[in-house]
Amino acid sequence: GKIEESITQFMKALEINPKDQKTLNNLGASLILTEKYTKAAQVFSEALELDPYYAQAHNNLGVALRHQGQIEKAIHHFSTAVQLDPEYALAINNLGSILASQGKFEAAHHHFKKALSIDPNFAAARKNYMDNQKNLK
Repeated sequence: GKIEESITQFMKALEINPKDQKTLNNLGASLILTEKYTKAAQVFSEALELDPYYAQAHNNLGVALRHQGQIEKAIHHFSTAVQLDPEYALAINNLGSILASQGKFEAAHHHFKKALSIDPNFAAARKNYMDNQKNLK
């Protein structure tokens, strides 16, 4: 729960090793928690410059972009995360969620179902699946 302190610590770690993708990703995730979406997107982009195959950074960049209203870019990054890691239930759920918000309920259904097949206990995916079921009828 000490988000500001974690941001400070991640920044210090990056002073020692500015090319640590995991630290960049963790810093970005902390920035999202403080609703600093533009800065978070910049940090995730830095991580992806170092490793364009980092699925978690693609997913997290998608989250930051979605909060900024950059829906198509967010979809691109969620999709890339899923392509890189087809078993990444969180990214699959995020992709389904953004598709549902666009009224693409059939596509969203597929993604929620896939996320649940990977992790049957994924509560957010279960809720999204159930909510989306109502839109399919």
